Amino acid sequence: MKDLRIIFNLDKAAKNLKKHHVSFETAALVFLDPFRLERPDDSVSNKTREERWQTLGRVGKLYFVVYTETTDEEGEAARLISARIATKAEQRSYNGHDDDNSKGWAKAD
Repeated sequence: MKDLRIIFNLDKAAKNLKKHHVSFETAALVFLDPFRLERPDDSVSNKTREERWQTLGRVGKLYFVVYTETTDEEGEAARLISARIATKAEQRSYNGHDDDNSKGWAKAD
């Protein structure tokens, strides 16, 4: 994932920063975490039903990031959709202390 290009909408990034206090520039760094986890985004907030992914990665703090994979004139990229600080339950999953393994988290490639 080190060569993955990260893209995002500037208006969406500003809204995310205001709502969650996490910049997309910081969120993009989770893709460098060698212990990053991910799972498909089957949440109800995915109204467009596009193929999205949820990922947990550490950049000092642990972040929860939603993204989709896309291709444009420059090639493949991950388009960031939202980012926030991980919840306690997500932190337990990341740290391997989750008794309920049905949450679908798996080590990212």
